[in-house]
Parts: sequence; C-alpha cells; structure tokens
Amino acid sequence: MGKKSKKKKDKTKKRKEATHSEVSTPINHEKKPAIVEDVKKGTKDVESKKRPNDFVLIRGRRKPKVDKSTKTRRIQSIKKMLLPSVFGTAGGIFLGMLTINGTHITTIIFLIFLMVMVYAQKIIFPKIDVDPLEFEAKDWIYIGFMTLDFLLVVWTLFINANPITTTGL
Repeated sequence: MGKKSKKKKDKTKKRKEATHSEVSTPINHEKKPAIVEDVKKGTKDVESKKRPNDFVLIRGRRKPKVDKSTKTRRIQSIKKMLLPSVFGTAGGIFLGMLTINGTHITTIIFLIFLMVMVYAQKIIFPKIDVDPLEFEAKDWIYIGFMTLDFLLVVWTLFINANPITTTGL
C-alpha cells in the first residue's frame, strides 16, 4: 500500500506543478499575421484578413463587399416572402367578397383553396427566378404558413370592415 499511495502522490504533485507552471507563464495576446510562403517564388508574404480592395464606398462610407451569391440569396428570400403574402392577401380579399355576398365557405373548400394557391406559387416561382426544386420541406411549410396567415388576416379584416346588415332590426 505504501508504494501505490506514494505513486499517486507523485502523479498529483506533477499535475499540480504542471498546472502552476502553465498558469505562471505570461500569455501573449498579440495576434501575429499569418505568413504564407509562395511555393513557386520561394518568397514569404504577409496575408491580411481584409485587403483594401475588399471594401466599397457607399454614400461616402467604407462598407465590405458582398458576394453576388449572398445578394442573390437575399433577393430570393425576399421573393419567397413576397409572393405568399401577395397570394394570401388576394385570396383573403376573394374569400371576403364571397362571404359578404352570402356564400357559405366550408373548411374543405377553404383548404382546397389554400392548396391551389400554394400550387400556383410553385408554378410562378420559376418565372421570378426562384427555383422551387431547391426548396426543402421547411420552405414549403413556410410558404404555406405565410399564405394561410395573410389569407386569414385579410379575410378577417375584410369581413369586419363591411358588416353584414340584417333586416328586421
């Protein structure tokens, strides 16, 4: 037992010394630029994170350049949001007009109408330079939800803005 406990003490002592020596050494927080060697020329070049030509002047201010892929992704996401909102608004107005004229809209008619609207968006997306084949399930859920949301909000506002008057009161 004596030898095992002595070995454990030696190991813990070495660990403590190692941690004390690591803590006591000063840490240099200065960041040095990365040195890149050009294999063909055999010279060393200091590489900076941002080069001066990575910026553009916009209204007198320096702003970083944005990749075209980033711009196209942003534009496509805006188009993905605008088309369902336009379809939902138009659908809400259409259903509101039907409701005011006295047509009873059942749940099945409403769901079929919503599915037709989402399918119509699938046909229109390629015409506005958005590829619907790249959409995942979450994108279609988003498009369906946005269409449904705008449809219900506009339909509710449309019905409440034009109250149906009853005769005999």
